[in-house]
Amino acid sequence: MRSKAVASAVCTLGLFGLLVGCAAQEPKTTPADVPTTEAQTDAKGTDVPKTEQSGSTVELPQDSVFTRLRNEDGVRRLTQDMKEGKVPTSCTAFYDQGGSSSVVTLTGEDDVRTMYELMGNVVVRGEGDADAADSAAGQHFVAFVRQDGSTVGFRFAGEGNLVSRDASYSVEGDAVLWDKVRTLQGETGQPDGVHDVAVVSDEDALVESCPSEAAAGETVRIRTKDVLDVDLVVRVNGERLESGGLEREFVMPDGVALVEVYTEAYSFGGGS
Repeated sequence: MRSKAVASAVCTLGLFGLLVGCAAQEPKTTPADVPTTEAQTDAKGTDVPKTEQSGSTVELPQDSVFTRLRNEDGVRRLTQDMKEGKVPTSCTAFYDQGGSSSVVTLTGEDDVRTMYELMGNVVVRGEGDADAADSAAGQHFVAFVRQDGSTVGFRFAGEGNLVSRDASYSVEGDAVLWDKVRTLQGETGQPDGVHDVAVVSDEDALVESCPSEAAAGETVRIRTKDVLDVDLVVRVNGERLESGGLEREFVMPDGVALVEVYTEAYSFGGGS
């Protein structure tokens, strides 16, 4: 009888040890199950550009304008803001429909994120035709106002042609972006004879005051900050305004006025 009791106790202890061992080997959460925001790579090992949207990672095309133009200060600052969750305070956009359309401005965080993603889905295919850009009938743009007050803008000479101060690019994927902008424009009304004045590029936050609208023929004044050792340039619809200290002025056209502000090195020409 004693030997049977001992055998039964040994059996019980063995079964208990087996159960403990199984519990200790329960499946653990793998790294793949844990959300991550670390950089991802494609099949070739190249970093895939992405942006943060509502706490999730949104991958952008490899040749996104945000990647191809990353050497431009404004674009680099904008994309870095988005990686850090610093969503721009607003997005302003315009699709030129023969002067009859208006500028639209979005201030909701989700709306701004959506416009950022649509802009990021525009891809660069190569160099554009600078002559065609200059003669394009439509001048469209999308601009983001960063939290520090600076404005990073993207100007298009017609669809499929992105234009910077120094280059022109052939792009694809902007059709969806312009569909969205035209839809927003259709929801925006404006009094007859009054047109929008929009700052579409001001990467160093140099504009101190600028009206948001004016009647055709009205004198519009733009006041800027003072800068040292560089030339401050103000352009309206591509035309450079004459220097006037901290204030520049122009006559409001019978249509939208698109304002660009930037600095460049002094050009010391010839002369005695």
